[in-house]
Amino acid sequence: MKQVVLFCGLGTSGKDFWANKVAEIYRSERPSQKVVFIGISQARKQYWGKSEDMTDADHLLKNEITLLEIKKQFIINGVDVVIANMTMLTQSAHQLPFMRMISETELLMCRKLREQKARQSRIPLEAIEFKLVNINLSVFWMTCDEATSIKRLTSRRKGLDQTGGGLVTISEFRKGQHGFEPPGNYYPFVKIDTSDESPQADFAREQVIRSYILTRKRRQ
Repeated sequence: MKQVVLFCGLGTSGKDFWANKVAEIYRSERPSQKVVFIGISQARKQYWGKSEDMTDADHLLKNEITLLEIKKQFIINGVDVVIANMTMLTQSAHQLPFMRMISETELLMCRKLREQKARQSRIPLEAIEFKLVNINLSVFWMTCDEATSIKRLTSRRKGLDQTGGGLVTISEFRKGQHGFEPPGNYYPFVKIDTSDESPQADFAREQVIRSYILTRKRRQ
């Protein structure tokens, strides 16, 4: 079974840190699985550079490029687990297209497997059973209070905090706050608040995340 572990939420919420932590968990506990990490900032860095130079149209294209990269990893590279770090700002422009991508990828993987089996066995494609390849989806909505966000942004500007996937200004963060729509009915999710930065809170968060990703059942 294929799997996507999605970390969504505004910048400074801890998406990048916890996405990389989950990658470590999979590589340690399930070494036989092929795992890749895809961050929304990868497309930005490759094609645009600084986020402040991007238009809203550029941001939409950046999301499309990231979705295509996820699809490519499953269909072309045959990975088992994609760990994705994406803001998923709105339901209509981000969350719904994400779920469309998941469904399209499942169908394409099924088609590819049927065609390969027909070619190898030299029997008509129509004789091969259509069996959907399921992508299991685990979603974490990462959040924190504004005071914590401002503290992290200040640390990044001073070069004291290198954990963020991309430098966000306070004005960009507040703009995102006003436009962000919590995950809707497209997929189940677990909300993770990272405001408490104590080691005890981090340990508790890791236990919740670890339990969810390693026991998540097939999506209905």
